[in-house]
Amino acid sequence: MSIIIPARNEEKFIEKCLNSCLNQSYPQDKMEILVVDGMSEDKTREIVGKFAQKYTNIKLLDNPKKIAPSAMNIGIKESKGDIIVRVDGHCEIDLKFIENGAKKLLGNEEIWAVGGPIETVGETKVAQAIAIAMSSRFGVGNSAFRTLKNEETFVDTVPFPASPKRIFDIVGLYDEELVRNQDDEHNLRIIEKGGKILLTPDIKSKYFSRSSFKSVFRQYFQYGFYKVKVIRKHPKVLRVRHFVPAIFFLSLIISPIFFFAPYGYFFPLFVYSSYILSNIFFSIKSSLDNNFLHFYLVSLSFFLLHISYGVGFLLGIFHRKNSK
Repeated sequence: MSIIIPARNEEKFIEKCLNSCLNQSYPQDKMEILVVDGMSEDKTREIVGKFAQKYTNIKLLDNPKKIAPSAMNIGIKESKGDIIVRVDGHCEIDLKFIENGAKKLLGNEEIWAVGGPIETVGETKVAQAIAIAMSSRFGVGNSAFRTLKNEETFVDTVPFPASPKRIFDIVGLYDEELVRNQDDEHNLRIIEKGGKILLTPDIKSKYFSRSSFKSVFRQYFQYGFYKVKVIRKHPKVLRVRHFVPAIFFLSLIISPIFFFAPYGYFFPLFVYSSYILSNIFFSIKSSLDNNFLHFYLVSLSFFLLHISYGVGFLLGIFHRKNSK
């Protein structure tokens, strides 16, 4: 069993992540933990180094390209286990995360990847609001691993998947052109080759959300931008819903023009009022589900998720460099 942890500047969370990996119900002597660091500029490497001195199954590897797909590829090539598990440095995994993942894979060759729902949490008011927005269908659409909690089902993608190492010989390594969405694209290749991806509530993890609006804007901008690259590689996955955030952003920009037309104010009035009312409704609902926590911050988080993804998607459409 090989756990691969892509990391860069994760000094706030890497210790929690490593401790959760070390405290697994799965035998430690059958597990290696490879932290592939993107040349961190904080104390991440120092923290991992101390763990590696204490635990012989932890190893620190360098990732000069500093991006997650190259980290995964470095880790896969260096790994010795027959099962590969991705665990991000920004998360904690449940006590039986590894054990239950291995059980789902063993004896079931049709399952090529398995993962579970993630609980998104925040450590500050802003981070908590972002976490609430990222756990809502209004915020992130139909991302099953973010919105389903107690249902086992086959899906298109899962976070932090466990896969037999042999699968990488069949579908290849991660696409290093994709700074974001590389896991989605890799999972699509699994499905195209005939494999199945299982989402099960038996595999749980906790993901620490971004702590600032600036960082979450950048994150979801990149999700939108690189989603276009994934669609270009796999046109069959294109759905109308992929265009919704981009259409929403364009509507906000274009609708004021209609004020100059006779009775044209109806269109911008409809666009703005429908979104504002929807945002308020889901912000109240999501906040009530979390003890009415940070209503106005949740509302702003929804808006930023939608706008950043939409802008990123639009720019991705017009950006043809290195596209395939």
